[in-house]
Amino acid sequence: MKILSIDASSKIGWSILEDKQLLLSGVVEVPTDDLSWPWGIFKRSNKVAEAVNELVMLNIDTIDHVIIERANSSSFRNSQNFIDWFHFAILQISVQNQWDKLIVYIDTATWRKKLNLKLTDMDKKHNKLIKKGIKTLPVKGRISKKHLSVRMANELFGLSLKLKDNDKADSMLCGYSFFI
Repeated sequence: MKILSIDASSKIGWSILEDKQLLLSGVVEVPTDDLSWPWGIFKRSNKVAEAVNELVMLNIDTIDHVIIERANSSSFRNSQNFIDWFHFAILQISVQNQWDKLIVYIDTATWRKKLNLKLTDMDKKHNKLIKKGIKTLPVKGRISKKHLSVRMANELFGLSLKLKDNDKADSMLCGYSFFI
């Protein structure tokens, strides 16, 4: 089974996996020039949907499912509106282009739980030291879920992703979890 996995936000992380094997991955940058309410968010949401549609249409003949990470709620009003609107726009464009039946949504918490993606005891100790103000450690700042995603993607797929590649890593892991 072959899937296209999408982590959509201001950057769209995407991966193509076949039976847990990573075939291809990338990131699509979506311009963030206007975040004003409501038209800037509306236009940007449509740009995200168009970019996702383009990814799907390029692979439509070879994929069995489109896995989309279902985002968590945000406490930032415009950010939450943007997330909700681009998911609506993705669904709308998928119906128009007849790939809506391929969509499978996976909650962020679900794929992380399936992959047992959580801080190790060493990560927790590191974060405690950071909280106390000790900054002479190999990782700058707190170890977050973004760090964990990048670390696991590197381990699973033999990659050398950096923290800035966390959208790509999330798309890989969300897709990988589909096979578990």
